[in-house]
Amino acid sequence: GSWWFLASTSYGMRKSGGEMRRLAALRQGLHHFASTLHRYLLVAVVAAEFQRLEEKVRSASSLEEIFMAHRACLGHCLAKAFLDTSRLEGAQDALAAVVGILDQALQLQCLLEEVAAHAPRSFPAWAYSRVHSIHGVFLDLRRSLQLCRPGGDGGD
Repeated sequence: GSWWFLASTSYGMRKSGGEMRRLAALRQGLHHFASTLHRYLLVAVVAAEFQRLEEKVRSASSLEEIFMAHRACLGHCLAKAFLDTSRLEGAQDALAAVVGILDQALQLQCLLEEVAAHAPRSFPAWAYSRVHSIHGVFLDLRRSLQLCRPGGDGGD
């Protein structure tokens, strides 16, 4: 797919090697973000809350307690995943930044697929300006996401 195209065109392109390295770094940064988000959602949200739910279900003495524990588990999962913006200050901004960053990953994939379809042996100059735009938006959104954290100062 598009990532294979990136790897295949980055070799043998000496004139634009710096641009291709920047493109590869952008791709790696977006991949790292998506992988980290995925791990956070699985480990810190779903697994941790499910473990708490299991403990509460084991100690429950009624069906009502189990229902309440399940409802609380779902509420905590939504809040930790930035989906319940009423429970956590800054969650709406964090959700917008996360969705925006994932959208930039999709934009980059679409760009690479478009380039692969029209110029399979090279990376045209018009595509570099779109890469720079995607990169700029990614950096801005990542910075805004850092500012959404409690105590976030925007520093890397």
